[in-house]
This record gives sequence, structure tokens and C-alpha cells, in this order.
Amino acid sequence: MDAFDFIAVEVPDSVVASCLETATDCPYPQTSATVQGRLLNPTQAYYGASFDTLTNITLPAGSSWWILDAKDGFYKLFIACQARYLWVPAEAVSANFDPVWNGASLPDAGSPSD
Repeated sequence: MDAFDFIAVEVPDSVVASCLETATDCPYPQTSATVQGRLLNPTQAYYGASFDTLTNITLPAGSSWWILDAKDGFYKLFIACQARYLWVPAEAVSANFDPVWNGASLPDAGSPSD
């Protein structure tokens, strides 16, 4: 196949409509006012901004996450449209120094209330 050759595939309208519907159906959206942080170590996730809400989910060290909110010493993370938000202790997160983020400041999470 030459560099400019292509294969045309006809996709039924019903398939396109289904994909578009799924793509816009986001029960857990990412807000526009977000910044990225990077986990310093493997970190246990919480379902709320409290140490009383521990889950069995551990997020890997070095992974980057969108931070949606900050309170009571925790950051609220966007995981995916179809996944509930998770919270992690703010002390487990640092700025993301990738070229796009250049170490942008993270929001003040305050102190844990527990």
C-alpha cells in the first residue's frame, strides 16, 4: 500500500449514533478548572475526603491524575467518565513536571479534619 492509499469503511448511522451517545454520557465529568498532580508513592484511594472512607484501590507511584477539588487534606481525582471520583491524601501528591504542566501549583488542600 502506498503512503497515500486508504481503505474506505462504511459505518452504519446507528453505530455512529451509539458511539456519540456513549462519548457524551459522562456521569463523572472532568471540570474545566483542573490541574495535574503526580503520585509520589503507591497511594491508597478514598471515596471521600476523610480517612474513614478507605477503599481497596491503590494507585501506582508516578501516575498523573487530574485534580478536581481540594479539601480537608485530600485531593479529589478524576479517573474516567464512567468511574466515580476518588480522593487521595494531599501529602501523597506533587506537582506534575511534564512539559505541559511545568510544575504548576496544586490547590491548597488544607489539613485533614480527622
